Amino acid sequence: MKEISRQSLMKLHDVIHGQNYVNIKARLNQLLPEEYAKAFAGIKLLDTEGMWYGDKRYNYQPFSAASEDDKKEIASWLKACKEQVCEILGEKMPWAHKLFVIPTPDEIFWYRNGVGELQVTLAQWGFESKLAGHKVDIIGSLISQPYVKSQHEVVIHIDYSDGGVAANVPFVLNALSNTQEVKTNDDGDYRLGRLFEGKTFSVESTDGSNHTEFTVEAGASYNVTFDWNTKFRLVVENQKGERKAGYELSVDGTRVVTDGEGCYEQEVVLRPGMAIEVAAGGMSERFELQRDADGNEFRIVINEQEPPTPPTPPTPSTPPTPVKEYIMVKLLDYDGSPLPHLPFVIRPKKGPVIEGTTDENGEAQLDKSLFEPKKKYRIETHVTAQYREEHNKQKNN
Repeated sequence: MKEISRQSLMKLHDVIHGQNYVNIKARLNQLLPEEYAKAFAGIKLLDTEGMWYGDKRYNYQPFSAASEDDKKEIASWLKACKEQVCEILGEKMPWAHKLFVIPTPDEIFWYRNGVGELQVTLAQWGFESKLAGHKVDIIGSLISQPYVKSQHEVVIHIDYSDGGVAANVPFVLNALSNTQEVKTNDDGDYRLGRLFEGKTFSVESTDGSNHTEFTVEAGASYNVTFDWNTKFRLVVENQKGERKAGYELSVDGTRVVTDGEGCYEQEVVLRPGMAIEVAAGGMSERFELQRDADGNEFRIVINEQEPPTPPTPPTPSTPPTPVKEYIMVKLLDYDGSPLPHLPFVIRPKKGPVIEGTTDENGEAQLDKSLFEPKKKYRIETHVTAQYREEHNKQKNN
């Protein structure tokens, strides 16, 4: 602790009669928020003198050393402090207003903390001077000046653009000439505390995409909306399941084209109940967007008319039946065991797919003529939970 004031008790007169001042300070620390409990210096009373203490971390200045602007801010701070202290203590300390009696203005000490906030500490609180002929309410006179501003509670609330609450979300707060990253609580709120009317502050998302500025006013709300970004993906295929690369379609009236995989993807700022209108191949569909981009993949099926098959010209004689050639497909499990009776699809990058099903040995024979030389194919299977369960039973048997 740091001593900030000392005075002979012969020169002071207590105004809170019948109370132990050391006990009063202990009760103030217990009943008041820290901001207001620190407004009353720690006290030690000896036989002939009293000593008052502050926090050794701060450089306390007397009221007389303050600039005119600082004095106005000190007066405004004391006004808010007195209102809050008297309201909080209520019936527990009906004489709480006497805590704000001091013998001289220079028993008002002040400093600014690490973020530039003003803090006031009173020494010799609850005492008046025996030497003064006419009793003066020093603090009462100070806070009654017309320039003294009121303080208001500031609670910042943040929602996302889709209406969801931004719970436990970090954001950048610029207030009292200080910029810091803070976080909302479970309800999307952040309590900034009591600020003087007319003070300004700003709230910004950590990526800088959203920035909102406020001025403190009586009864004002401080609500902020951050963007919630999501994506949607359109997959365009024909009735055979073939992807349509370079296909033109309309999204909310804007012309777009699918990529080489027959897909179109876009990022959007999500709004409540947001949906997209997609027109393609003479059809129109509406898709509602979800917060999670995984739920925003939509399939567009285009019905393409196939050209009629030309008639086969007659042949003078029936040629000999060619010998068919086959390609063997064998599907194995991770442990090398066959996967019997499992449907599969062989899909080229472009062109029709080839379907098949393995036999009891996990094998299938496919007509070689279905495949084009030097063309790349991939095999696709879908092992369901039911198939896995039955397959494991057969292996164990």
